[in-house]
Amino acid sequence: MQRTEAASRPAITRRRSTRKARIGRRGWIALGAVVAVLFAAGGAYIAYANTLPTTIAASVSDGQKDVPTDTRLIFKFSRPVALSVLRSALRMTPETNGILTALSGQTDYEWTTTKPLSELTKYTVTLAPFTDLGHHRVPTTRWSFTTLIVPHVTSVTGAGGTALADGDEIDPGTPLKINFNDAMEHITMKVTLGDQVADLKWATDDRSATISTAGIPSGPLLVHLPAGGRDQTGHLVATAFTLKTGIYYHDHEHTTPLKYPALIQIPNDEFARDQNGLQAADIVFEYLAEGGITRLTAVYQNVPD
Repeated sequence: MQRTEAASRPAITRRRSTRKARIGRRGWIALGAVVAVLFAAGGAYIAYANTLPTTIAASVSDGQKDVPTDTRLIFKFSRPVALSVLRSALRMTPETNGILTALSGQTDYEWTTTKPLSELTKYTVTLAPFTDLGHHRVPTTRWSFTTLIVPHVTSVTGAGGTALADGDEIDPGTPLKINFNDAMEHITMKVTLGDQVADLKWATDDRSATISTAGIPSGPLLVHLPAGGRDQTGHLVATAFTLKTGIYYHDHEHTTPLKYPALIQIPNDEFARDQNGLQAADIVFEYLAEGGITRLTAVYQNVPD
C-alpha cells in the first residue's frame, strides 16, 4: 500500500523564520526608540546644563583656619574665563597685593601674594559677578580664612626696655629680655650666648624670657635661637634668630660738648687719685714720665662736670 508522507519540514521552518524576523524588526525598532530617547534626553540635558552658571572651586574652603602665611590660592572654573576679567573681579580684604597667573588654559588660575600674609588674621576673598568666555554667568563667590601664627622673636631688649639691633652694645651685667609673639613651650626653646646655653627665666605669660649677662667678660656677644622650637599650640619656630651685640663699659655721666677737642694732662701718682672724669675721655694715652711713674694724656670731645 502507498505510504502517506507528513508535511515537509521546510514549510515549518519558513514560518518560524518569518516570526523571528518579525520579532527582530520589532527589537531594532525598540532599540532605535531607546536611542532616540537617549539622544533627546542628552540634548535636553546639554541644553539645560548650558543655562547653568559657571562654577568655581578654590584651594581654601570657607572658614578654614591655620592657613599658611605664604599660601597660594588656586581657582578652578568649570568653563574658560579671561584673565583680565578675573583680575578685575577678584578682591581680598584686608587689602593685599598679589599676582594672578594662568596655570592651565583659561580654567585654572593661581594668586600669589607679594609678601607673607599677616599672622592670625581673617582674610576674605570676594569674586564679583562677571561673564565667562562663553557668555555664561559667574556668580558672586566669597571665601573667608584665617592665617596661622608663626612663632618668632619680636625683639631683644636691654636696660630700660630699649630694643637692641645688630651692632648695639650693652653694659656689663645688663640683663637681656627675649620677646616672642606667642606663648612658647619652654622645654623646646634653647638660647645660646656665645658657646654657652643660657638660663632662661620665663615670664608668667610665657611670651618672654630674661637672660642674665653677669660674669660674662667684655667683648663681642652672639645671641642665637635655632629653628625648631614650638609654641604652646604646636606651631614651629620656622627660622633661626641671631643678634650680634657686645658687652663693653660705657660712661653715662653728664658731659658738655666742646667746639674743639681738649688734651688734658693727668698725673698718675698716688696723690692725683681719684681721677674722676677720666672715664669720659674719648681716648687716653699712658706713658712713662719719671721714676717709674706714668702720666696720662686724655683727649675729650665731651667733658664731664
